[in-house]
Amino acid sequence: MDAKALSQYANQVYKATAGLMKLVPQDKLNWRPAAANNWLTVGQLLAHLTDATGAGMGGFITGKWPEMPAGEGLPPAEKMLSVASVGEAIEKLEADRQLMGTLLAGVSENDFRSRMVTAPWNPTPMPLGMQLLLMVEHQINHKMMLFAYLKLLGVAVHTGHLYGMA
Repeated sequence: MDAKALSQYANQVYKATAGLMKLVPQDKLNWRPAAANNWLTVGQLLAHLTDATGAGMGGFITGKWPEMPAGEGLPPAEKMLSVASVGEAIEKLEADRQLMGTLLAGVSENDFRSRMVTAPWNPTPMPLGMQLLLMVEHQINHKMMLFAYLKLLGVAVHTGHLYGMA
């Protein structure tokens, strides 16, 4: 895989994610499966999906990461941001998709395959291309979470929705 192929793959993931977002009932943004166990609300999950890929790729490519309070790591669900509407989530997801495309277009083949980088959450060096692929996987995992939320909400979704074929 190279940066161009990764961009094509990621675009399919974004398409499926956007399709699932469009199925979210606007009045369910504050819903979560349970109050216990650090579950995100639907709105928080949508917000997280809007920067799960391109923004993370930017950190790996540029080496610039948002500052996190020392020792905190990822914030608990109650501190996660939410979107105000499904429309806002879709717009932000599209901006992240465009950022991803711009970033990947600027990555050389040599850097993609050979440049070793680390993540703030994992000090193990990996090739840049692998870390970027993991950012797409990050979106895929949260997309599946949204799919499960929709099922729990009684929204009629099927495998075609999960893969952007519906």
